[in-house]
Amino acid sequence: MVFEEVEREMARLDASFRPVATKPVDDSDGDAILSLGATIRAELASLGVDDQAEAVLRAVIEVYSAGDETVRAAVRTLFDRYPSFRWAANLRQGGDTVAEFRAQLICLSARDQGADTRDEILARHHPRLREASMWRMSR
Repeated sequence: MVFEEVEREMARLDASFRPVATKPVDDSDGDAILSLGATIRAELASLGVDDQAEAVLRAVIEVYSAGDETVRAAVRTLFDRYPSFRWAANLRQGGDTVAEFRAQLICLSARDQGADTRDEILARHHPRLREASMWRMSR
């Protein structure tokens, strides 16, 4: 996938993710807050674009890792331009291989450490903590 295709797909997926990413959260309902992570995961899953989003992320990783500083800056700009994509699209946790660890680090760098560096780092090390960052994004 070339850069233009990556941007086109990222924009399309950002539009798909946006209603979930920006949905207001009623923080007065304690029960809803406790189940918010599961609710958000279900809403994202219902979109049916997880595989597409991961494919775009993997393409981004290829472009970013092969590119020079100009290309890398352009990729970081895409993540800023499409914050719902940045928030919702993730590499699946799984293979504890050197290649997968490298892919996670490149993704972190390409996202320019996300909207909140602490959330990005915790989400990489503790996927269940991703729920907390999901809540913060949707507020």
